[in-house]
Amino acid sequence: MVSETTRNAVWQELLDAARLVRYYTSLADRHCRKRRIMQSLLLAAATSGLVGLLGPLPEFMLQTAAATVAILVAWDSFGDYARKAAVLHAICIECNRIEGLWQRLWLEIDRPDLKDTDVLRQCETLGQRLNEITGQAGLVGVPVDAQLNKTCAEDAYKALQARYAT
Repeated sequence: MVSETTRNAVWQELLDAARLVRYYTSLADRHCRKRRIMQSLLLAAATSGLVGLLGPLPEFMLQTAAATVAILVAWDSFGDYARKAAVLHAICIECNRIEGLWQRLWLEIDRPDLKDTDVLRQCETLGQRLNEITGQAGLVGVPVDAQLNKTCAEDAYKALQARYAT
């Protein structure tokens, strides 16, 4: 039989995993949007330069297009949005998988043969894995967004409360 303390620990960890799925999904989407915007701006600037080669455009417009392309390439390089989006997407996938394991543990929490020590061991393993995977965001320079984190927490809590309310 699992104690109320352990049951509460599993619930809290499930909430945290659900928050992390939403948080990293939102971050990945944000970085994908930044990448698409950057690509669109680059395409527009490069196209205006090409148009200048094919037809008469004032010299300042050609210089502006060239400078814009150079600035955007540098910005894209330093922003590294594609890499960040890929890492964040991988984090999201793994967080989603781990959330599923937490859900399964929560659904099995009332099994009479389940012991606190077994559940706590699983909690520790899953918690460590979440820390490892989410730590990768810092390695690629993705800062924490406290407001997004708060919003995702509220959304996750509402969703899980609706799903598991008795």
